[in-house]
Amino acid sequence: MSHKRITAITLGFSIVLTVGLARTAPASASVTCPSGSVGWHTENDANGNQIIMNAGNYGTGADTCFTYGADGAMTLTQADLTYSSSPTSYPNDGYGCDNSYCSTGWTSEPWASVTSQLTGGFSTSGVASGSEYDQILDSFFTTTASQPFTYPNAEIEIISFAAPSYSSLGFCVSTSCGATEYPISGSNWWLSEKTAHSASYTWPDYLFVQDIQGNGIADAPLETFYSTASNSGEGPSLGSLNLGFLGFGAELWKNGAGLSIGPVDVTNLP
Repeated sequence: MSHKRITAITLGFSIVLTVGLARTAPASASVTCPSGSVGWHTENDANGNQIIMNAGNYGTGADTCFTYGADGAMTLTQADLTYSSSPTSYPNDGYGCDNSYCSTGWTSEPWASVTSQLTGGFSTSGVASGSEYDQILDSFFTTTASQPFTYPNAEIEIISFAAPSYSSLGFCVSTSCGATEYPISGSNWWLSEKTAHSASYTWPDYLFVQDIQGNGIADAPLETFYSTASNSGEGPSLGSLNLGFLGFGAELWKNGAGLSIGPVDVTNLP
């Protein structure tokens, strides 16, 4: 399958910022990186909202590392060269509570109230040959404002690109594997539900996969994805859950060095 380049992604969502929570940096702050690279950093976007830039290492293989620029721009300098049947890391620009750290001023809001916008860049032009990865906007839902996203009550993944292909990374894009197709904001999306897990915790995980790779997402209201998942019957309703974390980045299945994520920007926050 030919690889189309994604240059920008725009989505709608709503977040309320109030008093910051005093927390420590997550484990990805302590990684083995080349000189000039890091595994964790914070940066403000153009509107002054704090971005958590996290290599998101899952503790297997070589650490993912990156260099960083303004507004959450990151370029991956190192990643695990060995293929894994599940992602080895999730480098991302995030807002909210990321593991043990919450971005300054963050508190969550009910998922049904989302209205603002996030714009993010994503470039594959410099990625290492043979890399396997997907582009993802990930939402984690919790019952409290400060609950770490490693222990969510639900998750929604919005995926619009995968290399080398959706099927090679195990994403369901047909009725034959149990997905249902929904039209959202001018594109068709395959929705399926699975059980995600950490070492000792599980939660429902909804996956939206765009039918045509590389189109990106333009002005898609995030609340439409949320309500579609919640009302689909594919899994449990989101009920009264709050949006606890929103991350934009890539899941790495093999290598990924040279991939560029960001810059990102959030508008219309209080």
